[in-house]
Parts: sequence; C-alpha cells; structure tokens
Amino acid sequence: MSTNGEGEDLQARRVVDARALPSLFDTVLDQSATGVMVFDEDLRLAYVNEVAARMGGHPADVHIGKRLADLYPQISRQADPLIAQALAEQETVRNEELVWESPRPPHERRYWQVTYVPVRSTSDHRFVTAIYVETTPVRRAHERLTRLLDALPIFTGMCTPDGLLLEANEATLAATELSREDVVGFPLWEASWWRDDPSVQVQLREMLARAQLGQPGRDDIEVRLQDGRRRTIDFQLVPIVEHGAVTALVPSAIDITERIVERDRLQALASLSRHLNGALTTNQVSRLVVANAPTVVDAEFVNVALLDAERQELRLVQPLMDVDIEERWGTVPLDGPRTPLHDVMETGRSVLVSREERGIRYPELVADTDRVGLDSTAAVPLVDELGDVFGVLGVGWTEPTEFVEEVRLRLDLLADLCSHSLRRAQRTEARDRLVEEMQAEVLAMPDTSRTLDVALAYEPARGDIGFGGDWYDVIEINESCTALVVGDVAGHGITAAARMTEAKATIRTLVLNVDHAEVIPAANRSLAHFDSGYIATAAVAWIDDDAKTLEWRLAGHLPPVLRKPDGRACLLEGVHHPPIGTTTEPRAQASIPFPEGSLLVLYTDGLVERRGEDIDVGLERLRSIVDRLPSTCSAREARDSIMAELQLDEREDDVAIVVVRSRSQ
Repeated sequence: MSTNGEGEDLQARRVVDARALPSLFDTVLDQSATGVMVFDEDLRLAYVNEVAARMGGHPADVHIGKRLADLYPQISRQADPLIAQALAEQETVRNEELVWESPRPPHERRYWQVTYVPVRSTSDHRFVTAIYVETTPVRRAHERLTRLLDALPIFTGMCTPDGLLLEANEATLAATELSREDVVGFPLWEASWWRDDPSVQVQLREMLARAQLGQPGRDDIEVRLQDGRRRTIDFQLVPIVEHGAVTALVPSAIDITERIVERDRLQALASLSRHLNGALTTNQVSRLVVANAPTVVDAEFVNVALLDAERQELRLVQPLMDVDIEERWGTVPLDGPRTPLHDVMETGRSVLVSREERGIRYPELVADTDRVGLDSTAAVPLVDELGDVFGVLGVGWTEPTEFVEEVRLRLDLLADLCSHSLRRAQRTEARDRLVEEMQAEVLAMPDTSRTLDVALAYEPARGDIGFGGDWYDVIEINESCTALVVGDVAGHGITAAARMTEAKATIRTLVLNVDHAEVIPAANRSLAHFDSGYIATAAVAWIDDDAKTLEWRLAGHLPPVLRKPDGRACLLEGVHHPPIGTTTEPRAQASIPFPEGSLLVLYTDGLVERRGEDIDVGLERLRSIVDRLPSTCSAREARDSIMAELQLDEREDDVAIVVVRSRSQ
C-alpha cells in the first residue's frame, strides 16, 4: 500500500492548470486528426485548430475574424446554410458530408464528415462549433468498390441487413434505365423491377429472411423493365458476416433470358426431332413442323411447300391462316407471279426478306403478308440426297428480324431436319403405294360369289411393308361348289410376300384340278423346291350350295369357326395335316351340313394371337364373338363386328379373314 505522501503526489500530478486547457485540447484534437472551427453569430471564425487550418492550407491565425466565403468559397456554399441552421434552431446538425477539392495542384478531392454543435459563452454569446473528421480513406475505398461494381457485367449492389438498398451498380441502372436516386434508399422488394409482382416480392422476402440468418439464397426470378419487357435473372442474395453478425447483404443477378430462350429452342428442336422420327407421311411431318418449328427459330409462322414435278407447281402441305390467302397462295405455279419460293427453287439458296425489301422484290405479296401481320420472312430450300430442291420451308416473324449468322444457322438446321423427315415420308408413301398396288394384284378378289354371301379382309402387321405371308382366296369350282382358302407363310416382308404368291397360286391350281383329299399333299410336293426354311399353314373349305354341305382341310392351321342356323358357334377341328413344307399323305374327310343361315369364318393366327396369352384364350374369344352375332347379319356385317371387337389396330401380325354365309334361296 502507498503512504499518504505518495497519494498526495499522485493527486497532484492529476491536477491540470486551467490555463493550460486550450493548449491541451489543441494537442488532443490535432493528434486525433479532428478539425475544429468555431463560428460566431456573424458566421465569422473565432477559433481554428491546426487540423482545420491544414484543410485549406492557410495558417490558423489567418482565419480569425473571417468568414468561410473569404477563404474557402467552395466550403462556404456547403457549410454556411448548416451553420446558420444550428444557430437558429440551437440543435446539433450531425454527420453532414463536406467535399473539399484543393484549389492548388494536384487538386486532390477530400471528404469530411462534419457535425455542427451550437454553444453559448458565459456572456451568453452564441457560437457554432464545427467538428471535422476526415473520411477520405473510407470514401475512396467506397469509390473503388463502386468502380469495381460498375465494372462488373452482372447486376449487383449492396443492402443493409434489413434489405434497404444502399448501392446499385451501373449495369443494373443501365439495364433498367433508372438512376441511383430511383432505387437507392428503397427496400429491395419494392424496386420497380418486381413491384407489380406480389409472388416475386414474397420470394424475395423469403430469401431476405434466410440471408439475415447467414444463409445465402439463389433462384430464377422474372423482372419487368421500364419499357414493359420481361427478363429472367439468376438472382443471388449473399450475407456479409462479420464477428458472427450479418452486417450487409450483397444482391447480384445475371440475365439468363437468352440462355433460357436458347434452352427452349433446343428443347423444341429435340421434341420436334423426336416426334418426326415417328411420322410416316408428309402430312404428319408437315403438321409437326407447323406446330413445333416456330419455337426453334423464334418465329410466329412456319409452313412447308412441296414440289409437284408433274404439275410444275408448289403446294403448301398445311393450310394458311387465312382462307382467302389460302386460295391465292395454297398452290403456287412455277410460272406464276414471282415469290421467294420461285427464287429458292431456281437458285437453291435461302431468301431472307425484310418488310421494306418485300415491297421492292415481291410487290404481289405485300398486301397479304401485311394482312396477317408478318414483317420479316424467310424461304429456305428443302434438299434431297442428290442436292436437288424438292420443296421450300417458309418462315415468318411479326417483328423485324436481323438475319445474323446465328439465325441463318438455325434456319439451315431446321430445314435439314425437315428435309430428312419429308424425304423419308415421301419414300414411305411411295412404298405404300407400290405395296397397295401389289396387294391389289395379289389379293384381287371381289366380295361376291354367285352362290354365297362372302366378305374378305386383309390387314398388314404394324410397321411392316404393307402385306406379307397371309392370303385369302375364293375359288368357284363349278356352279354349285365354291372353295375358300386362307393361308399364312412364315415371316414378313418381301420374302414372305413372294412365297405367299406362289403358295396361293399353287393351291388355287390344285383346288381346281385334284380331289379334295389330294390338295394339301400335292401342295407339299409342288412347293418342295423352296429352301428348308419354308413353312406355311392353310385352311381350305369346300361349300356345295346345292347339297348344302361343308368339307375342309387344315394344314397346321387354326380351326375355322362355324355358326349354325340355331346361333350356336363351334370350332371345326376336322382333318389336320402338318404345315405345308412337311411330308403328308391324303386323308379322307366326310362332309357336314351347311344349311341356310350357316356362317363360316376362316382366318389367320394374327386375328386371335396375343403376346403372352395362350392361343386357346384367343380361339374362345373369337368363338364367343361369332356366337353373339345377330342371326340376320350379313357376311360383311359379321366381318366388321369381328374385326372391331378384336381391336386389330393393336395387332403385331398380318391378318387375313374370310367370312361366308349361306344365301337364302
């Protein structure tokens, strides 16, 4: 412990002579880099410390008795109104910024934060003390940060933890065509970009709440610009955490509108390509192009015109949007009025036309294109494998379109895809026409008989060439006897179709020339020259209309269905031979009655077979359908009912069917 003497010495050292206080205060203020100026009621300077004096470069004693306007007009314009306010209101004016640019080179700009404090002397004179704290380093750091933010190509800024927007960079202001005063000082969620979208405001508030807890947020947001355009931004809100507390929030965004548009284009192109793969006809392809292609090229209108070489004209595959225009331009003769289609057909190159160019180059089109609201248009060649133009892809935009390289590439890509799909469809249609003609020749047979009511049908398997190994035949042996045949050569396609035609011709010849029992064995011998892989099944029935009898032979084939006049239907098992292509011997067969009102159904296995199902189930399903047929139905009505109930559109195999009914005398 100290003695009393030591305590008295310590106390003495703490005592400061009041006369030394002004000097002491000057020392403290100068050391703290705080400037002080004292103004009297006439706004004249009564006191200036060294720090404040160095602000303007004049000695401290030069200031006394002078106004700021005498020495520093630049500062006077900023400070005098605030000094007068503090004097008049006798209230402190806090934290006002003073900007001072030195009049001497290098004309450095400095920043001060000033507080104006009103005071009274013992003689009741009023003064204002201006306390200056330099903020130049902080302000310059802020300016550097602002320049950095302005240099960034993304939209960014700074917010308080409560979401009040403190700063927005130049990219943000330029994109929105706003000034800093329009956005700074407002809550982030009340910015004009999304002020009219309550759902986005809710989204922002939720992100803000998470950011206040230190959790960054990111989401795609749609914003509205001043001109009404809408853009999509990738928006992020990142908290700045210092000493465990969120001190600021940094919002930033990247405009991803074009990226989304490009994504939509790619998705539309992929979708169109996927759907075109399943299109089989030019009409199907064209409908898909008209419906889906506009998104690929950001257009409002796409159409397809195909060349009819025989008629020397271009024909639009899909109707136009206006009936009158359709009548004028649905078919375009190659020797008709000049259009972009003609130029494409002649040159093999795309024709890209603005609204102004159209009036000069194609005046006949101006009225109609204006009528439907088209501005820019494009005509792109559709080219086959040999490089010949077989059609034109027409594209239209309602807004002016700049045909930059990117647009041209998209048009070429779309045209290539359409060309490939249309040529494939044209080949398919040509093949189908050929198949139909071949089928008509091979299966040519009228649904008529002099003695019987007959109905025939053939349906090819899905995805096959159009006909294959299944066939039917109706053979009038004499005035009272008619033979009915259905057969099935194993396989599909050209080979099966070729073998079918020979099997049909062979059995027809044998039916007309040999006994019933010899038909199947003789067919085996006649067709023995085929490869060992040759297998066929057949059902042959003979109906004698005079005797009212029925006889049949089955060569590995499914049994016919007989419905008797009393309405009961049954399967005819009869005499079975092995399939044609194997050795067999003649077999006798007694006939059964086939009186008036009887109905017989011969068919190939595609009518009753279903994947994963026992064949007996399919046979019973057919028998039950025939059993339920009205007693008065014709052969054609019976055939149609059978095919409808068995849903042949789901078939995986060819189907041939013969339905015959005994006529009433």
